[in-house]
Amino acid sequence: METLESLKGKIKTTKNLQGIVSSMKTLSAVSISQYERASKALKVYNRNIKYGMKVALSNYTLPRERTKKYKGGVAILFGSDQGLVGRFNTSLAQFGQKTIQENPNIESPEKMKYIVIGRSMFAKFTALGGQATKLYSTPGSIAAVAGLAQIITLKIDELLEDYVFEKVLLFYNKRAGAGFESTYRRLLPMDEVFLNGIRETKWPTNQLPQTPVSGEQMFDSLVRQILFIEVYRALAESLASEHMTRMISMQNAEKNIEEHLDKMNLEYQQRRQAEITEELIDVVSGAEVLNAKKKKKK
Repeated sequence: METLESLKGKIKTTKNLQGIVSSMKTLSAVSISQYERASKALKVYNRNIKYGMKVALSNYTLPRERTKKYKGGVAILFGSDQGLVGRFNTSLAQFGQKTIQENPNIESPEKMKYIVIGRSMFAKFTALGGQATKLYSTPGSIAAVAGLAQIITLKIDELLEDYVFEKVLLFYNKRAGAGFESTYRRLLPMDEVFLNGIRETKWPTNQLPQTPVSGEQMFDSLVRQILFIEVYRALAESLASEHMTRMISMQNAEKNIEEHLDKMNLEYQQRRQAEITEELIDVVSGAEVLNAKKKKKK
């Protein structure tokens, strides 16, 4: 049978674990707020880029067709490096593969190239038969998000130098109430509805500005900025939903630990009380034996 000392040690260890879980829950709550603010902060920058696109499109007519060397695309999957996130990575890996396989607009899904963010996501994606062209670790802080978004944007540029892709797609999880949902955005080719929306955007003054570069050159440069914005936003939303999922896991773990502690404390009190009762019985029994011996001597 377990001794009181060993039970006391288990209670102490469980309380230490409770402290760690509580700290992780607090860290996740703080991180959620940071990443959500970062996503919202893009609005002004995004608006100014779209104003620039309006100027570029006023001086440049997009070609209707481009010669295609490669009937495939690039799919970027944003997952996590760490665990304790339930089906966060598995759900997105399955969603990404299913979406690409069933999308009638993707002629050659087997030729898709995958960029994966997060080692846990990489493990889940590989287990489902996927092959990643490139793996990146998730940023560990809000300051590192912009750097990784820039690196991914440059990687897309590098791939586009070798191939003319039909599609560039972003797959990520975003917050949905107290959980997450998997979603995706098409970066390239740009949707005609999106471009028409930019063309119809009202300019804040009566005259469009003059530019020192051609409309085509300006358009290509601003497309890269839009790619950066969308990658940054997907990263921030993915990280916010990751931390939300982890916070819920920590809340559940905290509840289980509290219940386990209550049981152990109750068992400790019962065992301690039984031990005290046994000691009292021994004392009383000993006193009775001594009294009996004294009576015999008389």
